[in-house]
Amino acid sequence: MRIPDEADALARRQWGLISRSQALGMMTKHQLQLHLDNQRFLPVHPGVYRLTGSPRTWRQRAMAATLAYGAPVALSHRAAARVWGLESIAAPDPEVTVASGRSGRRAGILTHRAPLPDRQMSERFNIPVTSAARTLIDLAGLVPDEALERAIDQAHRDRLTTPAELAELRAASGRKGSAGFREMLDFRQEHPGVGDSEWADRAWRWIVNAGLGTPIRQFRVEVNGHIYILDMAFVAEKIALEYLGFAWHGQRHRFDADARRISELQLAGWLVLPVTSRQERAELLARVRAALEMRRAAAMAGLSAGTAAPR
Repeated sequence: MRIPDEADALARRQWGLISRSQALGMMTKHQLQLHLDNQRFLPVHPGVYRLTGSPRTWRQRAMAATLAYGAPVALSHRAAARVWGLESIAAPDPEVTVASGRSGRRAGILTHRAPLPDRQMSERFNIPVTSAARTLIDLAGLVPDEALERAIDQAHRDRLTTPAELAELRAASGRKGSAGFREMLDFRQEHPGVGDSEWADRAWRWIVNAGLGTPIRQFRVEVNGHIYILDMAFVAEKIALEYLGFAWHGQRHRFDADARRISELQLAGWLVLPVTSRQERAELLARVRAALEMRRAAAMAGLSAGTAAPR
């Protein structure tokens, strides 16, 4: 006796898994028992079965953890971070959140109990999971601040969430998190563009920590009717830092477009400092410092000349 096609298709969508309740919607208890006796289905958790021959993967273990509880349930915390691809968070084992008030535990599954509003639920790779924003809120205080900060910035770059969404969810949930977490969110709201680029975040911190000032991220400037977005800008001195990514500029039309862009900015009085990912901290700071000193000296010279000129 073959497994019904619809049961086989559902199991394959669920990483080779099917729950008892799902199976009984497509076959009788007797048929299910025959499949178990013939080892077409192999038990994974009570009431959760694996198709014989399906690859054993971490995603299969994650899906099994959610099927073991049944809805409402979501992969959460460190396991959710792994599903969302947040590389700074390690998740060796499945971890789930079930609705508050549900009883029972499942062996081998780290379980949290908390409200699961629909707007904080999502699905990724067919696995029910907390939203990226809810995942980051859950991680606050659970993982080191450095790992959390990198996860927030990656989620921002990958457009999984935004600092504003995180701040709104934190306020709505009443969960303030650590002082470090609050500072991360406040800082990103006060400085738009932080988190857009791992390179830019690193370079921006180098410049600020070196006491060279606070360049504006993603600064809009109009030149000859064109709007350009500068990676970083010292507006008063008209100095721009522009990141030249090797992969991005591997195509001829992009290379030519950036050459025109830099030329137009230079002719409009901007001093453009191209920067690459391989530029070391000392070299970048030396160039920024020299550019600032040159522009400020020129401004002072112009001011002195203006003061000395006859009226």
